[in-house]
Amino acid sequence: MCIGLWWNCTTSSSGSFSHLLLIRAKARASGHGTRAMAGQGVSFAGSLLLVLTCLSWTLSSAQYTAKTAVLDDDVALTCNTFCQGPRTWTDLDGNEVAHCEVDGRCRSADENIKMSNDSKDGKQSLDLVISPVHFNNQGFYLGTCDGHYCDKKLQVLAPQRVIVHTGENITLPCHAITKKNEMDQNIYGLWEKNGEMGVKLDGGVLTHGVIPMDRGLISRDGYKRGDLSLSLSFVRPSDAGLYQCHYSPRRDTDNFQGAPNSVVLEVLVSTFQVQDDAPVTVPVISDGPVAVTFKGHDGGPEDEVCTLSEGLPQCNPQHGGMFAMQDGKLTFTRGISTRGEVYVLKDVNKGYVIYRFNVTRAAKELLSG
Repeated sequence: MCIGLWWNCTTSSSGSFSHLLLIRAKARASGHGTRAMAGQGVSFAGSLLLVLTCLSWTLSSAQYTAKTAVLDDDVALTCNTFCQGPRTWTDLDGNEVAHCEVDGRCRSADENIKMSNDSKDGKQSLDLVISPVHFNNQGFYLGTCDGHYCDKKLQVLAPQRVIVHTGENITLPCHAITKKNEMDQNIYGLWEKNGEMGVKLDGGVLTHGVIPMDRGLISRDGYKRGDLSLSLSFVRPSDAGLYQCHYSPRRDTDNFQGAPNSVVLEVLVSTFQVQDDAPVTVPVISDGPVAVTFKGHDGGPEDEVCTLSEGLPQCNPQHGGMFAMQDGKLTFTRGISTRGEVYVLKDVNKGYVIYRFNVTRAAKELLSG
């Protein structure tokens, strides 16, 4: 049995996690474990060494699909597989996580875990749904039905929540044990945003993905102090999302060594109070054209009053002279009246709100009654 186990392990064409669990299942099916091996003339120590070697090899070459979920959110381990027969999910130790019979009777190890109810052409989905996600739900999973296998690795994050307003600068924290005298070519740190590469410091060279070059920074000097924090400047609504910090001396991003390893960034819209005697100047945090809309105190419809780009704003006659644009900054000088007008600056291409301006009575008018 042990030789067969070793042969199955070393001749696996995929080296997958499913193959590992199938090997374990075969070993359990013998009903005797190492006693069956000993009965075939193989020593306990030798059998154990062989099995451990097999498991180590298989795990190191595992071909699983990774899935990331945030604590207390819902997650589905999707397989795109539909079956007529029984459906089963097990964990790394071969323990049953969930099982459904052909007649629809199902059971699960935890109340937050269940099989998907989706179906197609009379067949049932193999997908596994976890709702809500607990921290100890992370780990390896194997789904099987009708000879199909679905390997998954679930990572559960408990991110730190950070709140920032549009136009502000923010630092997303991340720290790890790094070498103080590390040479630049050995430096490595990675931030992902919503699962995509955002900023990477590799070999002392900073490269950018979904986070723009002029707004995202990991400090080389900070790295040597164990500080891998991500600095974001001129935050805009599109910066909101889940950020993950990855660090490993071996560039193994699945083996993070540091804290915290994730941040949820929430972006709120900055609101300014505008008075005739106190103009407001703000940076225009948009890569494209912006527009100002107006809503009066009478609750009427929202109207577009200006479009802005470098140079003079293009405004309708009623709102001319209220705005100035220079060096990427917008100055709001005054409103039409003093009775609760609201102006909104929007990104034309992306549609999100950048700033709100509430027009209030000027200080000198308040003093005069």
